[in-house]
Amino acid sequence: MYKQSTLLRHYIAWGAWGVLSFIISLVVFYPYLNTYFASDDWRTILRNMDITILRNMDINWLEIPTWFIQLRVGWYRPMHDIFIAICWHFFGLKPLGYHIISLIFYALISANVGLVASLLSNNKDIGLISVVLFSVFATHAEPVLWLSGTNELIAGFFTLTSLIAFIYFKKNQHFMYFIITCVTLLLSFASKETTLFLPAMLISYDVLTKVQKNEKWNIKNTLPLLIIILLWIGFLLFRIPLGSAYDDIFVFSIPRFMLNIIFYILIGIFLLPKNYVFLESIPTWHATPFLPLAALIGSSLIIIVLAWIWYKNDINFLKVQNNMLLFGIIWGITAIIPVIFVVSERAFFIASFGVIWIMATMFVGAWQTVQAYSKLRQEGQSLLYQAIILLFVGYVGLNVCILNYRSKWFYTSGVINQQVTTQLETHLQDVPDTTKVVLLNLPNHTQYTPTFRNAFPAISHVLKYQHQFELVLDTQWKQLLPQQQEHYLDAMQQTNMIIFLYHDGIIKVFSP
Repeated sequence: MYKQSTLLRHYIAWGAWGVLSFIISLVVFYPYLNTYFASDDWRTILRNMDITILRNMDINWLEIPTWFIQLRVGWYRPMHDIFIAICWHFFGLKPLGYHIISLIFYALISANVGLVASLLSNNKDIGLISVVLFSVFATHAEPVLWLSGTNELIAGFFTLTSLIAFIYFKKNQHFMYFIITCVTLLLSFASKETTLFLPAMLISYDVLTKVQKNEKWNIKNTLPLLIIILLWIGFLLFRIPLGSAYDDIFVFSIPRFMLNIIFYILIGIFLLPKNYVFLESIPTWHATPFLPLAALIGSSLIIIVLAWIWYKNDINFLKVQNNMLLFGIIWGITAIIPVIFVVSERAFFIASFGVIWIMATMFVGAWQTVQAYSKLRQEGQSLLYQAIILLFVGYVGLNVCILNYRSKWFYTSGVINQQVTTQLETHLQDVPDTTKVVLLNLPNHTQYTPTFRNAFPAISHVLKYQHQFELVLDTQWKQLLPQQQEHYLDAMQQTNMIIFLYHDGIIKVFSP
């Protein structure tokens, strides 16, 4: 049974880690906190800007259950919808407020990551290192800076809260913690469907704990798991008939499966920036190869050295932490299964918890290994300590550099969106509402950062344009030969429409 003093220490550590993470994250993301909306952000805002319950903050409590029993514009993400609707009510088209709230959620998740690590390993150092690594992890730009990706923050928060409550329940058998486990489990499902892996992790934790303690199975300690499984089955029976906006992506093929595994290994373990992973990235490699090479070589060397220390040294600490490592591996693999057919940075967000737990455990394990060899000469021990510190600083530095690099492209994508919408507002002032507006060559993505993909016609609705828009993205436009482009434009000029051509941040009225 956990003593109240022990719980209090955990809560204090959780709060301190949350503050630390917020400070680190604020420093890292500060240059990008005004990142404007881009791509799917506009559809996300449009879908939730008119939730009636929040329009005048006059709450109709009878309406709340309807959020959780049906799709909204093809989506089932009620917790994320509520988050966006509240942010829209208070911040409107001012992105700073959205990103500050995202950073707060990010810090809460970071504290949860640290607390889980501390509880599983019984080592606060692993918890602290997990918090630091999470705050700067290379793949986290998209969930923090891209409004459409904040569903990962909401889902991640409830996922870890459910796990923490379950751990406390198993430690002290207080029924309140099991209630919290079940409620936050369902809230995680209502945040994003990919959290359906969570019951498997709760079961994994229970099994690892029983094996470690040589505890026998009985009705009393099995019943909570059965309740969790029933909740999971019940949600599936409710959710599957509703359908999904992603129905078309779940087409299994072995090549696609293998390529996506390689993608997630490269960006999530070896820290390769997303925009360097694709075959189309060869020109980018030629132009700026230092960062991806530093990421691949640096992360590989650090992992190899830490793994070698772990393998070669048989001390009690390492034996105790085997379950911590095993849980991190199981988490990473299990969390990636629901998103394996999606190629996205944000899709790795929840799976990254496992990577962080593994790396934090290996860093602390290396440090404890040096401490265990007290017979070493003081000079030699000091050099080993310095080497481990250097490895840790190098790993943190790599993550910061790549996180900053990817954040820059999200910021750039937002800048392009803001430039185009501002120019459109000026150009359309004297254009009759009945005129069709064609936008040519707008960037689909900027260094594989979504820019205008899926942006129109949502932009026109959010910004209250009265015109009908047609969009031809650069990926479509560049496929046309120059003669075809000219013919296409000439044909469109014969109708009642105005054509804008985008080039280097400027849209101009096209005149053939």
